[in-house]
Amino acid sequence: MPKSKLYELNCPRDRFDELYKTYGQNIYRLGFRLLGNQEEARDVTQETFLRLHQILNGGPSLEKPKSWLYKVAANYCKDLLKHRNLAPRILEASLGATEGANPERETELQEHSRLVRNALDRLSKQDQLLIILYLDGLSYTELAETTGIRISSVGKTLSRAIDKLAFLIREGEVHEMPE
Repeated sequence: MPKSKLYELNCPRDRFDELYKTYGQNIYRLGFRLLGNQEEARDVTQETFLRLHQILNGGPSLEKPKSWLYKVAANYCKDLLKHRNLAPRILEASLGATEGANPERETELQEHSRLVRNALDRLSKQDQLLIILYLDGLSYTELAETTGIRISSVGKTLSRAIDKLAFLIREGEVHEMPE
C-alpha cells in the first residue's frame, strides 16, 4: 500500500511545510470555532505547529499527523477555556447570516444561528468537540484518535451528541415562542 506524500518527505523542514500547508487552516478554524476569537485561534495554530516542529526535529515519526495535530489543538483550546472559564462560541463564523440575503431571511438565519450557538454551549465539552471535528471532515478513526473515544464507540457517541444538540435546539425554539 503506497504511503501518502506527507509520509515520503524525509527532511523535517519539508514535512513541516507540507503539513502546515495541508492542515494550517483547519487547525485555525478549529481554534476559532472552539474559542470564538481570531487572536486566540492564531495562538492555537502557532502553538500546535510549534509542537509539531519540535517533534519533527526530535526525530520520532508521526504515523497519523492529522489526528495528532487536531488532538494537540483541541487540548490547547480546552486548556484556554478552562483558564478563562467561559463557554465557547462554536461555529460562530459558519452560522452567521449571509451577505446579500433579504432582511426576513437574514433575521431568520441570525435567530437560527443564535439557537444553535446556545444549544452547543449547553453540550459537554466532549460533545462540542466531537461535533466540530466531525463537521471538519474527520473520519471515525481520526475522531477516535483525536478525542480518545474507542473507535467502536465513536458512531454511537457522535449520534447521541447530535441528538442532544437537536433536542436542545428544539427546546430553545419552544421556549422562545410567544404565548
